[in-house]
Amino acid sequence: MGHYKKMGLGSVYEDLRVLELTIRILESHPLVEIPRDNRFLVESATHEEALESLDSPRWVQHGRRVDGAELAKAIAADMATLLYDEYFGDFSFHDRAQQVMTRLGVKALRLRMQEPFVGPFGETIQEMTIPGHMAPKEQVEEALFLRKRGDEALLQAGERRYRYSRLGLELEGEDIHEES
Repeated sequence: MGHYKKMGLGSVYEDLRVLELTIRILESHPLVEIPRDNRFLVESATHEEALESLDSPRWVQHGRRVDGAELAKAIAADMATLLYDEYFGDFSFHDRAQQVMTRLGVKALRLRMQEPFVGPFGETIQEMTIPGHMAPKEQVEEALFLRKRGDEALLQAGERRYRYSRLGLELEGEDIHEES
């Protein structure tokens, strides 16, 4: 069972014991009528006693993994739960709240284009937002439109060059020197 995830098993139903029990039920009861047999099928494949009937070491180990993962999810959910029936308390935002960073850890940089250009969808681009992780190392005030290359626009901000196309903004290179 160590490589079951690589084979796609357990990706929809994490507890493979339920699938094993379902196979066994269908082998012993090949004729099923829905909705009449729904309760029988569900209880026979998910009841705690049914799950415990799979008592080989591999199934026991798998059961522990599933139970452990469920417990971890419950603990994480409990830690993120707000208690609505208790007083929240007084709080204030830090003086430097505007410097709160993005999930990548660096604030995005919004630059004015030195010369507006027509983007890949026919709109005039006058400003460009550069994600913090792609921003130039030094402080810059504006971005420079270098030229069109096919349906892409080549841009520069500080020492970094960017490609802007229908796929979005991509970092093209670290150290650049404009080509003729």
